[in-house]
Amino acid sequence: MAWDLISPLSPEDQKATFQHDMESLFYVVLYCALLWLPHNLSEGQLATVMNHMFGSFSSAHEEWRGGHGKALNALNRTYTRDLHLEPALGEWVNTVMDYHHPPRDSPMLTEYGLSRW
Repeated sequence: MAWDLISPLSPEDQKATFQHDMESLFYVVLYCALLWLPHNLSEGQLATVMNHMFGSFSSAHEEWRGGHGKALNALNRTYTRDLHLEPALGEWVNTVMDYHHPPRDSPMLTEYGLSRW
């Protein structure tokens, strides 16, 4: 799911957009690539990436929210910077990440303490 849809700051009635759907597709491809395709991450590195990007969540206002790892990765590729996949897929992942970068005025950046990037 797109990081700003699962953020504690996202409005409950926020509707998913085409951009959110494309971001979600990216996460599905990345998740599958990390689990089932060759890459350069060690088991420990893989566990860290999987936990922070896909398993990290917290309770906010009586509901579970997440997205912090996805937000960090969208901003500066915290978890995919050193990832090497087969060339065509690696190029696709990097291209999608280039387009996936959030706008500088995104309120979600303040939410995650990232307003000074």
